[in-house]
Amino acid sequence: MFVAAIGLFLFGVASLLALAIVVGLLSPLFISVPVAYNFRSIRVRWASAVVAVLGIAGTVGVFIAMLSLARGFQATLVSSGSADNALITRAGATSEMTS
Repeated sequence: MFVAAIGLFLFGVASLLALAIVVGLLSPLFISVPVAYNFRSIRVRWASAVVAVLGIAGTVGVFIAMLSLARGFQATLVSSGSADNALITRAGATSEMTS
């Protein structure tokens, strides 16, 4: 499970990097700014670029962690349930607390 989460995380980072490269290469077709300016900007403002990449990677990592946590809760609840268990509430009760 953890290995799959790491793989998905790396896939997300690689996808974002590939998208950035494709957008950078296609931008001369739509905008009059040369591609060399984009790469020069990354080289000059490397700290900002690193912070942006780490922020995006951190967001993807937290998202993957939350998905795996939800999946773990779901697997636990499914495996620990029993068909013999029943919850009986009084008439008109909307939850166990109001019964």
